[in-house]
Amino acid sequence: MKLHRAHMIGAYNTDKIRPIVAKFMYYPDREQVRKSSFRLKDTTYGIAEQFPRDVMDTRRKLIPIMLKVRQEGKDAFIRVDKLYINRQLYRDDE
Repeated sequence: MKLHRAHMIGAYNTDKIRPIVAKFMYYPDREQVRKSSFRLKDTTYGIAEQFPRDVMDTRRKLIPIMLKVRQEGKDAFIRVDKLYINRQLYRDDE
């Protein structure tokens, strides 16, 4: 696996753990790492995609809706900044 670049975010502070951002040279390598992230369950480590702030804000609003819909027994997932319920795009203006 080859990395294009990797660096830590934020200023050094002995009291905080800084996230690491890695840019992979090849997309299949990135996907292999992302899909293997379940192996880190119940550890202090984690892997997540990095999104722009506006996408993260949208996701924060959609996650509670997704969890509620899942409790109702429906299939729901988020792709980047869009929520799909039973394979249909969710629109909050409905």
